[in-house]
Amino acid sequence: MVLMKQFVPEPLPEPDDPSFNDLHRACLLWVYYLRAESEVKKQAFLYEAARHLMVLEPCGDEGEQVYAQVWEAIRRRELARASVKTNAGYKYVEATDEGSFSAFKVIAY
Repeated sequence: MVLMKQFVPEPLPEPDDPSFNDLHRACLLWVYYLRAESEVKKQAFLYEAARHLMVLEPCGDEGEQVYAQVWEAIRRRELARASVKTNAGYKYVEATDEGSFSAFKVIAY
């Protein structure tokens, strides 16, 4: 496993439009992932996108496409995980064999 530096994505812009939801956030994070220059940022963006998609569950064509793209990107990674380091350890999201996500938190003492 590659040791990761801590990187927390900047908060996403919150448009005044009340219809801006977890799907929109996941789409933005997917675009940020595609543009990210470092592995640390890529992992953080994938983690955050999956976190939003876990709340949403795939719905509609657009939602299902983003869900599948994020799942496949995480699945291709080492151990099928995307992780972020925190002050207390790290958090990761795993792409499961069933086509869903599982989230975990590891606390380091």
